[in-house]
Amino acid sequence: AQFQAGHLKQFFDKNGLMFPVETIIEKYQSEDYDFFLSKGNFLKVADTLEKFGANLDMDHVEAKNFVIFKKKLYKLYEARSRSTLEHEQFSTEIPEDELTHVYDAHKHHLSTLARDHYLDRIATQARLQGGYYKRKLLSPARLKGLSSTLAAVGMYLYHPYIIPYFAWCSLVAKFYYTAPITAALYGLYNLSESNVVNSISRIDSGPDAGKLKITVNVTPVITKDIIAHPSDVYEDGRIGTHGYSALKIAKGHCVSTRTDFKEEKILSIETADNGNAWIDHEGMDWLLEKKPSDSQTESLYADLIHSRAKKFASTKREKKDLLHELKYIIEK
Repeated sequence: AQFQAGHLKQFFDKNGLMFPVETIIEKYQSEDYDFFLSKGNFLKVADTLEKFGANLDMDHVEAKNFVIFKKKLYKLYEARSRSTLEHEQFSTEIPEDELTHVYDAHKHHLSTLARDHYLDRIATQARLQGGYYKRKLLSPARLKGLSSTLAAVGMYLYHPYIIPYFAWCSLVAKFYYTAPITAALYGLYNLSESNVVNSISRIDSGPDAGKLKITVNVTPVITKDIIAHPSDVYEDGRIGTHGYSALKIAKGHCVSTRTDFKEEKILSIETADNGNAWIDHEGMDWLLEKKPSDSQTESLYADLIHSRAKKFASTKREKKDLLHELKYIIEK
């Protein structure tokens, strides 16, 4: 019943329009595009403009101006509704009289990017809790290693039941015996880790307040903690082609051995944004560059970086933010 004509009249005037005729004429003559674009349902706006234009005399100058205004409005709505990838592919051949509207659409696009970055950092800091870096428990390399190891164990345990199926060919049977060994070696290769940074965070209290706590994977199951001043930690170039960088620590303190060290330690850290780690890009950009050792400005900037990270970590995501973030992930 709510879709009957009598009920629709509660939302539209007697002409079936979303806005009064006088309002439409006033807004299009003043080229007020934002008035129409700010409405919640643009399909209803377009339907109203089409109904209004259907009753115009196309031989009249004002009617032709309305058609031009309507086309520009639709193009502007299309530009504002583009995804980030569609914006990159948008043609740069823009008529001079449309520069203002394209500029407004560009500002809307930049605000969307800023919103996406804001939500992305909130989601990242929800896992980091004020830290700067943390590897995920199951990266693609670890998943390959674990899967291969489990496959090797499975083939070893069930080979008495499976080998009869290959008994018809001795060559295939021999290759089957080598499969668990190959899978096990491949799994161990992918699980082998030595001196790889697992997480980086800042110490908030105690005698080491303001310093960095760096957790390092000595083996796949054994870790050690290193405490170092931020000025003693910086990037020292790329390692290979797999997104790893060399993280150099000039001096620091090893928690597990309770000893200080002054010789340089070079660790591996995965800095490529390929989904294997949660990375606070603002914090890591500051951390990986060389910094002066005794600088009050640098100390204040470090406090600012950390306070911003803690602020994002304490920000709660609303339901509409979660939906926007889901859309951002799908487009990405």
